[in-house]
Amino acid sequence: MDFRQRLQEEGVLLFDGAMGTMLQREGLEAGHCPEEWNLLHPEKIKGVHQAYAAAGADIVETNTFGGNRIRLEHYNLADRVAEINQRAVELAREAVGQGVFVAAAVGPLGEYLAPVGKLAEEEAFEIFAEQVKALAAGGPDLILIETMADLAEISCAVKAARSVTSLPILAQMTFTEKGRTIFGVTLEEAGRTLVDLGADGVGVNCTLGPEEMLPIVEGLAKAVSVPVSAQPNAGLPVLDEGGKVVYPVGPKEFSLWGPRLVSAGARLIGGCCGTTPEHIASLRRTLG
Repeated sequence: MDFRQRLQEEGVLLFDGAMGTMLQREGLEAGHCPEEWNLLHPEKIKGVHQAYAAAGADIVETNTFGGNRIRLEHYNLADRVAEINQRAVELAREAVGQGVFVAAAVGPLGEYLAPVGKLAEEEAFEIFAEQVKALAAGGPDLILIETMADLAEISCAVKAARSVTSLPILAQMTFTEKGRTIFGVTLEEAGRTLVDLGADGVGVNCTLGPEEMLPIVEGLAKAVSVPVSAQPNAGLPVLDEGGKVVYPVGPKEFSLWGPRLVSAGARLIGGCCGTTPEHIASLRRTLG
């Protein structure tokens, strides 16, 4: 089914959970490139997608969050953008077939646009377009632009994506508990700007747990007429006794927030940092 068509129908769509959490379980060490695993360990990437599909996810996200030229350059992989991104989409499709939607993930560039940073908008546009073009070549169902803190950057990403593909675009930002970006932009302004640029849906992911995200979703749903998505972390991160960052909200507690997020206006729900197939399976059971 066409993803745009599915968005027009009743009911909630369930996203998968974290990719990084799962790859760390599989042995990804700190300082190594997660996206390179699309080439080095394709069966492990497919295994993550299959685990989320088995948990009940309607949508799985490709392992391409840091698949842009700037981030890959840190690992001397800037010349493999096309290969890494296209292969990621192919792996997701091979893993879940046609019964589950594949969202091609695009994350922030890792450098701020001018005048906050030094990156020119024209260069950022080119870099986003390069990645999205490679992702589109793999045959995903939608482009997911996520975890963006800067409205200027995500606006650039949406425009770049729209310049190279007609696929549906879901645009997700991060907000503080006060309902603003770290640069002070309100969620209402962010949502309306992204809709005006042609996003088929808007949402919020990362930074916050489900409880903290609830009023953000409610405000965003009131501000826009397109579907709204919510992908919270498994709670706010804390340090365990060994000094390791952990996410304290388990699958059952996480899932209890699902109906409340739906009531607040979310049409697409999933998990971000710290969430696992167990979180998604519990969320599926709670949402029915």
